[in-house]
Amino acid sequence: MVSTPSQVDVFRGNDRILFGIILGVLTFWLFAQTTLNIAPDMGHDLRLSASTMNTAVAITALFSGIFIVVIGGLADRVGRVRIVRIGFYLSILGSLLVGLAPSGRWASSFLLTGRSVQGLSGACIMPASLALVKTYWEGEARQRAVSLWSIGSWGGSGVCALFGGLVTQSLGWRYIFFGSVVASSCSRFAGSSASRRSSSTCFWRSASSFSNDFVSMKRNSGSVLKRLCAERKFASSASSLLPAGFNCFMVQGRGVITISEPRRCR
Repeated sequence: MVSTPSQVDVFRGNDRILFGIILGVLTFWLFAQTTLNIAPDMGHDLRLSASTMNTAVAITALFSGIFIVVIGGLADRVGRVRIVRIGFYLSILGSLLVGLAPSGRWASSFLLTGRSVQGLSGACIMPASLALVKTYWEGEARQRAVSLWSIGSWGGSGVCALFGGLVTQSLGWRYIFFGSVVASSCSRFAGSSASRRSSSTCFWRSASSFSNDFVSMKRNSGSVLKRLCAERKFASSASSLLPAGFNCFMVQGRGVITISEPRRCR
């Protein structure tokens, strides 16, 4: 049996990972949502019409609302850490497109594309990050983590107008999106330990589960399997006695046990 006393333990979140998650939430609510208040300055610098700016303001929330349920369900299947990481990358890409948008001919293309990508990043980060908080924290720690996550989301949306006005007057509106790039990058590196630790935990859980299943199979049904395979019974008859993930097939009259459906971790 595989002995991994310390590594099979369930991974628990820490303040560093929580800080990365909150920063990722802020990239959408604090940075991306400031466009509502700085739209006149952006339209003047980029020489865009008011209708185009109105579209740029609304398209982020539109894309986020359309895809948040779909991506949230996808995160449950392919992995929440992976979806959050994709959200960080999309936030960086969208913020760069908006921050580097040239004035004139290509302004609307850069702006609308960047704002759409920011909406997709919000759809990735919001549901998957909240699911991670509820998975990796328990008890009082979970209450604290959910409270801080809520402050990052709703609190960020509450101060985005003040934040956007201050940055626009002192530095310029482009620095809001450059700051979003920095925040998303910090979030990515702060949460990297969660990906490594959860992958390590997944590996040792799988190894321990495989060992336990194999020992249990050997103790409880080893003699029956030998007899079934020796008598050339159908593979399905032998497979019905095996734990999930094992199959029995015939090779030159001998029973062979294989792993056909390995266990997967989220």
